Amino acid sequence: TGRLRSAAPVTLGLLTQASEGPLGGLDLAVAWWFRDLLDQGVTDESRLIDALAGVPQTAVLTREDFADQARAFDLIARLLAGALRTKAKGINILIHGPPGTGKTEFARSVAAAAEATLYAVGEADEDGDEPTRWQRLHALKRAQRVLARTGSSLLLFDEMEDLFADANPTAAGGG
Repeated sequence: TGRLRSAAPVTLGLLTQASEGPLGGLDLAVAWWFRDLLDQGVTDESRLIDALAGVPQTAVLTREDFADQARAFDLIARLLAGALRTKAKGINILIHGPPGTGKTEFARSVAAAAEATLYAVGEADEDGDEPTRWQRLHALKRAQRVLARTGSSLLLFDEMEDLFADANPTAAGGG
């Protein structure tokens, strides 16, 4: 069962552990969102990418709307555009501040300025509610894998503390 738990469909959250199977094995279930995708028979590449990577974000605001952060905006936009152009790996930007201060809109606008598509990772579960840490981490892994070949994609991972917490399906808030 150790090899099975580290298999790509499990680590990417396509299959989830439903229960302990007979004789100590695992019973696996198809993740709800992947099951819906299969049921729909989606074959269009852009719809598959959106389903596997997350919802593409659209900027509503522009650089001018962030006049107080113009220097940071320009620096981040240049850094991201350069990283995308050179296919640099491991470029991360942490935007912090109190809730409701426009961090997500800032990220959307910077991505647009860098001429990139921004995907929101792990935004909702099957009921439209906030996903668990475990679900969000799988969504991040999946988005990284799916978008690795595209040249102009960025990921928005809100609630960074989820990366540092216990995120297995049986932990508090898991599954």
